[in-house]
Amino acid sequence: MGQYILKRILISIIVVFLVTVFVFALIHMLPGDPARLYLGFEASEADVQEMRVKMNLDKPWHVQYYLWMNDVFHGDLGDSLLYRRPNLDIFKERIPRTVSIGIPALLISVPIALIFGIICAIKRGKWIDNLLTFFITLGMGTPVFWVSILAIYIFAMWLKLLPIQGYVSPADNFNQYLYKATLPVLCMATHMIAGVARNTRTYMLETLNQDYIRTHRAFGISERKITAKYALKNALIPVVTVLGFQVRVIIGGSLLIEQVFNIPGLGTLLVLAVNNRDYILIQNCVLMIASFTVLVSLIVDILYGYIDPRIRLSRR
Repeated sequence: MGQYILKRILISIIVVFLVTVFVFALIHMLPGDPARLYLGFEASEADVQEMRVKMNLDKPWHVQYYLWMNDVFHGDLGDSLLYRRPNLDIFKERIPRTVSIGIPALLISVPIALIFGIICAIKRGKWIDNLLTFFITLGMGTPVFWVSILAIYIFAMWLKLLPIQGYVSPADNFNQYLYKATLPVLCMATHMIAGVARNTRTYMLETLNQDYIRTHRAFGISERKITAKYALKNALIPVVTVLGFQVRVIIGGSLLIEQVFNIPGLGTLLVLAVNNRDYILIQNCVLMIASFTVLVSLIVDILYGYIDPRIRLSRR
């Protein structure tokens, strides 16, 4: 197990390195001068050149990458060209807002999705399976952006039950947080439910058709006991990977959800950084997202290897 974990950690480090190198090189190939963007177009050429030296832009890009990584390991993420503030302070404000939407959506979606998937598998071919499968397919095929627009029209504009936009931190006013976060949380959860439910149904059906399940049936064991004691346990092992993917969906979903509902989180921050060509903020956002994604994948791989020893043996 230790060798398996060490190998996964090494692969994770390599992935983060390659992603950051690619993004760093891509950003620095784009036209424009960050020093002039920072000082403004009215700044003199001498001031711009001095700023380029301060920002290490006069050095080769691989040297700039090394200096950036060195600063990161020392806790310095640089200053944003857009906000004129330390990036670390900005992340401390933005990340909790994204988490306060994503985590509740995950906690709501997982149990509902597991129940839907199990019901569909047990009642395969019956009306409840057909009905739930229809909504699951609809949920997977509908972009979260359109789900959000439809939810706003129904719950905010038509029924007038919830606000269209806005965000309040749960630490400042929990009641207002619940009132304003309900719609974006439910929209994100809807998208997550579809993915987890579909995979749960698939894995449950595969497990229920295994030879050892047929053997249990032949011995007269009740279908309920077979499902609860044998099928469910083994079918949920692959679902761990799906749940890990859903955690990563929080980042991707936040890019759209936060834009629609005007939530000042990490997704909105990345969009603003790209639109304003704040390359320092962009590369640090990518570093944060890549590190988070790889960390989740690492945890899922370790859990998967622990739950099912065949996985770690096959990947040696």
